[in-house]
Amino acid sequence: MPKRKVEEAICNRIVEDARRGGARKVVGTFIPTERNGIARDLFARLGFEASAENGGAAKWVLDVEGFTPFDVPLAERRQPVVDPSAPA
Repeated sequence: MPKRKVEEAICNRIVEDARRGGARKVVGTFIPTERNGIARDLFARLGFEASAENGGAAKWVLDVEGFTPFDVPLAERRQPVVDPSAPA
């Protein structure tokens, strides 16, 4: 069964938003728990580089400029952002 690549699609969107906002890096932290061992290698699989470790928590960094989007079998439907306080 083919993988859905949801994590890759989300990573694509995060990096796209980071680029649009002028960010040069995306930083993530993995804090190991009894229940999240399955995600231990997630940042590495997504192209992040290990940056630091502190008390078991690992910091990961992704270079926005050098990131190549993943090919994913998903389509994203975007809806305009509506400000609820704006007049109609």
